[in-house]
Amino acid sequence: MNHLSRAGVRPTIAGVVDRVLVREGMSVERGAPVAHLRDEELRARRDAASSDAAAAERSATVASSRGDAADERLQRLRADVLRRERDLLDEQLRSMTLRAPVAGVVLTSRPEERIGARLDAGDSLVILGRTDSLELEFGVPERDVTRIHPGDEVRLRIAALPQRTFSGRVRVIGELSSDGGDERVFPVLAVVPNGESLLRPGMAAYARVLTEPASAVWRVARGPLRSLRLLWWRIWS
Repeated sequence: MNHLSRAGVRPTIAGVVDRVLVREGMSVERGAPVAHLRDEELRARRDAASSDAAAAERSATVASSRGDAADERLQRLRADVLRRERDLLDEQLRSMTLRAPVAGVVLTSRPEERIGARLDAGDSLVILGRTDSLELEFGVPERDVTRIHPGDEVRLRIAALPQRTFSGRVRVIGELSSDGGDERVFPVLAVVPNGESLLRPGMAAYARVLTEPASAVWRVARGPLRSLRLLWWRIWS
């Protein structure tokens, strides 16, 4: 079984990796902190805006005490602009904590080695593989592939939980076959829900596709009949 999809943990602003809070193979929930960046210049700008806003408020109070209404309005307007700048910088500082966009498993090898690296906005720090649904790939012999259709139910079991049966749906049937020894084999991909996180990428599974039922007579006769059809086609083609 494989990850159905992957998602990158990426910063929205530039910064230096200060801490990495995950390790390869670790499971994380959506929204969980993954790493933290630092930007001393950004923090200095935020502190300066906060200090300047407080100073403007004090100047407005002094202007009010001496009856200078015009200067008071000017200083309060300046304080309001500086507070908005401070709030915007606070939001940017909060975004320095990188969080998981989806629940998944950390696929990046040794992410802790990125500490000290500088990232630009949009750079990938960690790749997560989603585990709420997994992709199952298996082969179907040529003689049976025409009986399988997208949307067919797939039931599977794993060695770790032999008493438990899982269910999924066929998503894609491959167009190109491969050599399976005695006959050609077509790849089939199925999506398997994994809400309980019992299945893990890399597990081997024993799968069975539930196709339309065939009669006992047809199950016995379909092999010889197929051979006769092939023989008839070779003679008259």
